[in-house]
This record gives sequence, structure tokens and C-alpha cells, in this order.
Amino acid sequence: MAPLADILPSRSQMAANILKIWNEANEGQMQDGVSWYTTVHHVAARLDPEDILRAAGVISALSPRMEWNRNMFLAERTYAEGKAYGCLTANSAKANAIYNGADVVSTLKAPKTVAFALTIANPEDDRLVVVDRHAVSVLNRKGGYDWYADAYREAAATLGVLPSTAQAATWTVWRENYIRVAASVRRRAGR
Repeated sequence: MAPLADILPSRSQMAANILKIWNEANEGQMQDGVSWYTTVHHVAARLDPEDILRAAGVISALSPRMEWNRNMFLAERTYAEGKAYGCLTANSAKANAIYNGADVVSTLKAPKTVAFALTIANPEDDRLVVVDRHAVSVLNRKGGYDWYADAYREAAATLGVLPSTAQAATWTVWRENYIRVAASVRRRAGR
């Protein structure tokens, strides 16, 4: 079996694809992407002014396989009622543990959810990249988390923005230009 580095495209090739998607952004998508993590940070600060990382951890724990507006509803409800429920059982358990004081990083464990919580808590940290299924779709490749994160870092350096900004902006473009368009085409085709 060939080594992973021989199978995967180069980081520069993946960074070029990120730049391609970035350049497709319209003004609204760019504004949404550039402000996305800062906006969610403010939501976390409102939920838990004394421990923003805890709120970020709850939001992140609830996020896998969850539509974003529902994710935010569940996070708000967790803080209003003191208990997370209404999503995957394992995700609720992690959100409840974090809400009740468990360490965010050791509770979440997975690279995506850890990076998501840390980026929400500190959107200006230039080391953090959230590589979720949408970020992988932008790259249109299969590979390891660090491989993708490095491609976003490289593209961000070219753009002169934070890696989280490159990821959020391209996610916004991907969601609006590719996912919604594909869903519309499927609906019109009766699929």
C-alpha cells in the first residue's frame, strides 16, 4: 500500500482549492464567513459570561450531525433548563458533562469538536482550524485532519487572514453555492 503522502494531493493543491472557493464568495458570504466565529463567540459569552469555554464546549458537543439553528436552540435550552437533550445521546452526555464542569478538551476528545470549541472560545487564535465535513468538501479530498488543517493554514497565510476565517468563509460559500444548489436541483428532479 502506498504511503498516504503519495496518494493525497499536496497541501498546496488543497490550499489552491480553498482559494478558489474563497474567490467565489459574494459580499454577503464574505461578511458572514469573516464574522462567523466572532458572532458565535458572542453567543457563548452571553450564555455563560463567567466561562465562555464551557459554553463553547456545550455548543461544540451538540454540533455533530446537527443543523446549525437547531444546535443553537439546543445550546440555549441547555443553559435555560440546565440539561442538554434532543440530539444524539452521546452528544447530550458530553454537553451535560461540560455544562456540569467537566474539562472541555478531555470530554470532547475528537479533533473537530475540540477545535470547534476552542475556536468559538478564542476566534483570534491563528493555530486553530475546524475541519468538519464541509471543510473537507471544500477540499474535495480524503485524508487526515492535520493534513486538511495545514491546507487551510496555507491558504489563510496567502490571504492574510486567520485559518478559522478562511474555513468559515469557504464554508459559507460551499453551503450556499454548492449544498443548497444541489438540494434545489434534487427537489426539482423529484429526488
